Amino acid sequence: MDSGANLYLTGFMGSGKSTVGRLVAERLGRPFVDLDLEIEARAGRPVERIFQEEGEEGFRRLEQQALREVASRPAQVVATGGGIVERPEGRELLARSGEVVWLFCPVEQAVSRALNGGPVRPLLAGDEGRPLDRARALWKRRQWLYACAPIWVDARPEAASQVADRVLEALEWYRIAPTAAWVLGPGHAYPLVVGRNLIERLGAMVEHLARRRGLGGSALVIADRAVQAVAERIGGTLSASGWRVGYAPVGPGEAAKSLETLASAWEQAKAAGLDRSGLVIGVGGGAALDLAGFTAATYMRGVAWISVPTTLLAQVDAAIGGKTAVNIPSAKNLVGAFHHPLAVVADVDVLSTLPRREVASGMAEVVKHALVGDPSLLELVDGTGEALPDVVLVARAAKVKALVVSEDPNETGRRAVLNFGHTVGHALEVAGNFERYLHGEAVAIGMVTATMLSERVGVLQEPGLVERLIQLLRRIGLPSAAGPEAPDADLLWNLMDADKKKQAGLRRWVLLERPGEPVVASGTVTPERFARVWQEQNGAGPA
Repeated sequence: MDSGANLYLTGFMGSGKSTVGRLVAERLGRPFVDLDLEIEARAGRPVERIFQEEGEEGFRRLEQQALREVASRPAQVVATGGGIVERPEGRELLARSGEVVWLFCPVEQAVSRALNGGPVRPLLAGDEGRPLDRARALWKRRQWLYACAPIWVDARPEAASQVADRVLEALEWYRIAPTAAWVLGPGHAYPLVVGRNLIERLGAMVEHLARRRGLGGSALVIADRAVQAVAERIGGTLSASGWRVGYAPVGPGEAAKSLETLASAWEQAKAAGLDRSGLVIGVGGGAALDLAGFTAATYMRGVAWISVPTTLLAQVDAAIGGKTAVNIPSAKNLVGAFHHPLAVVADVDVLSTLPRREVASGMAEVVKHALVGDPSLLELVDGTGEALPDVVLVARAAKVKALVVSEDPNETGRRAVLNFGHTVGHALEVAGNFERYLHGEAVAIGMVTATMLSERVGVLQEPGLVERLIQLLRRIGLPSAAGPEAPDADLLWNLMDADKKKQAGLRRWVLLERPGEPVVASGTVTPERFARVWQEQNGAGPA
């Protein structure tokens, strides 16, 4: 970080900005500024009185004035107020005058801290006396604004010193690579790097990670044969740094995720001399990365790995979250493990080599992320059309996945919303022998099915969304239906029996109330209702 730039800590009330900020300032040898105290000094009143006498609008005006003054001074650590991100001028001033760190803490934990032994914060006060409900509404409004920060740090640990350590580590990484977001798993945070010309810079990233993690010796590059040239460039940078490098090329698509291919990857790891301090690097699309991650998860009971996605679908979705798997003949992804990588490195330059159909397939996951997490992303998708996505679009879509995974790293709750469109999509892939549809094409069809079902069961609250989605998919070159040759509804329903997302024997459907507001429902969709929607979607009309 530029020694003259300020370091700003943002985050929800109770995330520890003031406590952590003081520790970070001490370790960096910098002055510490608490923006709320600056406001109180200027106003001659505590924050609570400012809210009482001038309301939130008056407080925000004073906040902007104090921020402008603080930003004019160099090399400070500044704890900002939780609402500083709500005003565009505040966000712009933070980004222009320093580095911004988001202290991530789930709303329930943050509110518990904020209310513990102190007065109710002004924005949580109210006649109804339900501070958590008010906090959830604030969190929903602010979370994507916090996520604009280039540095995310997990603030869930109770020990402020541990969070301060994480801030300093994240700053060190940020000097090495352009980080779009962070995936914050329990005890393991890793960067999601999105940019251009990253393949050439991967060696420096590996050296940094190896130094911090005590890694070295042998590396195995598991790569889709279609990107073998990229894999060899990566191997060359590692060899130049003293690594012994082995290669395990795999075939394209879901065929790469067979048990036979997995066994071959284990043998290649052994032949390369990989031990517990070794490294697996996965290069390719979602299938190759699933195999690489599962190889790393199971070889010697787990070795470190880095994910280098080379397809759009993998860069915005499949490479993020630590879910690794292989297929068995009757079901996709049924055998797997959570094994988070040390980093995800998404070089958008490699997307220019993809066939148009592959790019469109990846855009399906971008649309999904917009519908379940960031509705404003829909306009960006619409403006992109069939053009090649840029760094901004890839980073925005990837942030959605990173944030949801950070909230639910092991898929015990909220992460289920990322399966929107996948219940039908995975069944379609199996019905088509993993050959008829690309993953994104199947998911696109499944999203239309799920949105139509949302309308039929009375969940959908936004009229016209089904048609809007169909038109958007068409503009980016994706199917909205399987057409006259669609698999039979009964066949798809039976294939869904193997869906690992079932709970207590019931299929869990991700439906929509409106963009950005998904609902996970069990038992709501009956076979009869699904069959009627499926027939209507695919041109048979209402049954």
